[in-house]
Amino acid sequence: MLSDVPRKHCILGNKDIFAAHCREFGLHAVEPVAIADDGHIMFSDTSLTRLPACDLFIKPARGSGGRGAERWRWQGKDMQGQDIYTGTTGRLAEVELRQRLAFRSNGRRTIIQRCLSNHPDIAQLAGHAVATVRMVTCLNEDGMPEITDAIFRMATRPDCIVDNIHAGGIGAPIDISCGQLGCASNLGVDAAHGRLRHHPGTNHVIEGVRLPFWNDVRALACAAHATLTSYVIVGWDIALTTAGPVLIEGNSGPCLDIMQRMADRPLGDGRLAHLLAHHLLQGPQSSIPNARQQCHHAGAMTG
Repeated sequence: MLSDVPRKHCILGNKDIFAAHCREFGLHAVEPVAIADDGHIMFSDTSLTRLPACDLFIKPARGSGGRGAERWRWQGKDMQGQDIYTGTTGRLAEVELRQRLAFRSNGRRTIIQRCLSNHPDIAQLAGHAVATVRMVTCLNEDGMPEITDAIFRMATRPDCIVDNIHAGGIGAPIDISCGQLGCASNLGVDAAHGRLRHHPGTNHVIEGVRLPFWNDVRALACAAHATLTSYVIVGWDIALTTAGPVLIEGNSGPCLDIMQRMADRPLGDGRLAHLLAHHLLQGPQSSIPNARQQCHHAGAMTG
């Protein structure tokens, strides 16, 4: 992590603290409905006492790779007027789901959010999971956020609830100047796929698709990083919805290996490596060991 912030104070490492940070700075980010912690559910709107009548997405406050995530779909009301949800363990009434989430939060702080919906232009690429842009920004020589690389992540199976590559997803490199997708890959998890010009689940074309709201996506990532300049490099996860781009989270240690394998080129040749080398030489002593590690990953063999 290229950061002057001690890990225990890391805003990017805690999803509910990050949501509060985005709210403070007016960044368009996904808002938690409630936090479940130590057997209790605390609603963001203190006037609420029940889960909202909508699809819900549940995830650990600390976690990565989509591990521990759940989706609960609102099915309407039963004959007794109770809201009904279906999800991981079948069919639950609202009070039962609330009790389940409270119980599971013992020792595991949990975020409860409304499910986002993909923009119609990417619906056939995204499946039922929310697809995200992973965009890397790095502070440049003037200390300003600069976009260096981006990929678009998609689920491939109808039962997937996250788009993470290690959860069965695929990703495609993005031309950061215009938002156009290249061929997709699953990093060789299934060698039979190779490079994908079409989505393996829907057969919809991937290569050449231009993502909606691209200038807004770029602006959102840079605006977010501008509020957190103690971090030299951040990987932002951004959803594309009908209401525009929505910030999901920031990652203080973005996986640069995934970025270069999707693009099928070493990051050591590009702008990011130059910026990391600059910060290695110019940055504070506390960042130097981590800077060396990041430069090693970005500067893979170019021959």
